Amino acid sequence: MEIRRRHIAFLLLILAFTIATFYFFWLRTLVTQAYKGDAPVWFMSLTEMLYPRFEVEKQRFELAFFQNKADQVIIRLSGILLLTGIAMRVTNVQHFITRNSRSLTEKQMDRLRQIFYLGLLFFTWDWYRDFPRLVKMEAFYKGVHLFRILQIDIPPVDVLYGIFSVYILSILLVLFNYHKVIFAVSTAMILVLLQGFLFSFEKIEHGYATLTYACMLMPGLFFETNQASREGPNNSFILFLIQFTITGAYFLSGAEKLLTSGFEWASSDTLSAYLLMHPKKAGLWLIEQPILLGLLPWLILVFQLSSIVVPFYPRLRFFFIFSGVAFHWGTTLLMGIGTYLSPWIFVYIFFLDLDKLNVKSLGKVSKINSSQNDS
Repeated sequence: MEIRRRHIAFLLLILAFTIATFYFFWLRTLVTQAYKGDAPVWFMSLTEMLYPRFEVEKQRFELAFFQNKADQVIIRLSGILLLTGIAMRVTNVQHFITRNSRSLTEKQMDRLRQIFYLGLLFFTWDWYRDFPRLVKMEAFYKGVHLFRILQIDIPPVDVLYGIFSVYILSILLVLFNYHKVIFAVSTAMILVLLQGFLFSFEKIEHGYATLTYACMLMPGLFFETNQASREGPNNSFILFLIQFTITGAYFLSGAEKLLTSGFEWASSDTLSAYLLMHPKKAGLWLIEQPILLGLLPWLILVFQLSSIVVPFYPRLRFFFIFSGVAFHWGTTLLMGIGTYLSPWIFVYIFFLDLDKLNVKSLGKVSKINSSQNDS
């Protein structure tokens, strides 16, 4: 087993260097040819499949823009392969899993299940309202990612209602603890499917990203704790993975800023531009505060890039939660982007000790949410 893992790690390292070399010595020239319209047919077809807006956007941007986008794709792909290979080479997997497994009582698991799936129901129950509009806009439908590759078209509105009904039923069955592993899988699959339809009109809503990642991992958490309940205390590695994907989303967002703009992103000019693009009273006030305007972008970068260490050091979770709430509420206050009741904030429940939550505290939270919805 150890030899096999070492071989896979070596293969990933070789693959990372091969892809980068192949691209920069040959494939990059095809990007230039595609921009000029004289690339090979197979490359033009590949470009159309992966980047359907290429023909439109090349009327707006210079060649360097597309070369940079292609460079970023290859750099990131090679970087992921390289880091994965190194991690597999130097990490003892069993020790890593044992060290980072989280203690989870049956009471905590029940509360986590109930709160998460009630939250999932709260954030997605009204998606059905968009189905008639989606079908009417079928002419503008362009399947996103795998939908395009698998040629999945948008179904009739009655079919969408049927799929959504199964989704709601699956959530309710998980809430009632009925075959929760099976129906958690069903919930996750339909959640991804519905988002695929909703986001296939050239507009992707990132507000559900971490909620979706957690939903996809919940069946594993249920299966893991079911097995542990038969064999002894519940030690959950899946809970660590959920925390890691949530904080990893913030880390990748910060890394994206550095990869595309470098540390220039953290300049006050960048933040000023965002605030002027989304004018709000609080944001326009901030533009007049040079010290805060220069400090906030750096605080955002530090928060996003440092988030990735939180799952490894659980004591930092309260700093992460406080910073995350401040980040999302600040974005809503200053630019009107997102809502105060954000799914990104909701998934912080995976960092809390739910044994300490009681019925009275949950009642207070629900009253606050109701007052926000009414306003």
